[in-house]
Amino acid sequence: MTLQRGRSTTDSKRTPPEKTPRLRLKPKAPTSGYVDGAWWPHSEDLPLELPDLLAVLSIRLGPIDRVTYNFVDWATAPAEFPTGEDMVRLSGYYQQPGNTIQVVGIDRTKLVLLVVPTRTDPEHAHDIMMSAAGPNNASSVDGLLND
Repeated sequence: MTLQRGRSTTDSKRTPPEKTPRLRLKPKAPTSGYVDGAWWPHSEDLPLELPDLLAVLSIRLGPIDRVTYNFVDWATAPAEFPTGEDMVRLSGYYQQPGNTIQVVGIDRTKLVLLVVPTRTDPEHAHDIMMSAAGPNNASSVDGLLND
């Protein structure tokens, strides 16, 4: 038998965020709707924005394995991304619903986040994020962004 070294929830160190991401999540319970919450990034540069977001999400998901995104929404990103002592895989897909990212933990738990466009008016962005994080909100991505 060969011992396999890999990431586990006990041996991975979390890196605290440098600045708190603008993020709202539904309560940790059975979820409803298309998204598990909303994220309003400061820029359109995914590798620049991810470290702080993943630091916060790792509290709920544990170590992060992968992030998927829509190619149209983000500029080019590397295939792997360092977070602390671990590497996170980044995968862009044209089939990924627009204005969403999916964050997957190493145990395959996942969160789907609505991505509020960076240039959204702050009051409108706040309203979108609060709606997306509502425990019973089942609105579509388009419905959330266009309310």
